[in-house]
Amino acid sequence: MPPDKYSGAADLQAFHHFLTQGMAYVKYRYVEKPQQITVLSDFLTGRVYTFYTREVSIHPKGWTLDKFFTQLFNYCFLVDFCNKQRRCLEQCQQENQSVYDYIADLTELFRIVRSYSKKERVMKLFNNFCPLIQKGLYVTKLHPETSH
Repeated sequence: MPPDKYSGAADLQAFHHFLTQGMAYVKYRYVEKPQQITVLSDFLTGRVYTFYTREVSIHPKGWTLDKFFTQLFNYCFLVDFCNKQRRCLEQCQQENQSVYDYIADLTELFRIVRSYSKKERVMKLFNNFCPLIQKGLYVTKLHPETSH
């Protein structure tokens, strides 16, 4: 199934959706590496198609799929996007969220920020669970210092 068209909206879910659909599309269509980005360009519109024509199509041999998606991300999102997400991560707490939603939010933020070690991620998770869940974890002998 071809990917949905992507216009360059600074919407993390839309970008991730295009990335995952695009990668699956070129993989399961057996598109050879030198042609992958050209094939995906058919699904770019607006400002990101302009990015493709100005930056990528001029020197296509210098581009890998990884480089393309990284540069596309950098083009679509403001320079301080990762710093803003880092601040969100620092303030992220479970509060009234379900455990599932809290972990999903943290996972998405960790994926963007990328500078936290596994131990730091576990500490963040434990320390920002609501007190009742923290207590339950300690009762079952799960501790942030030893559970990573």
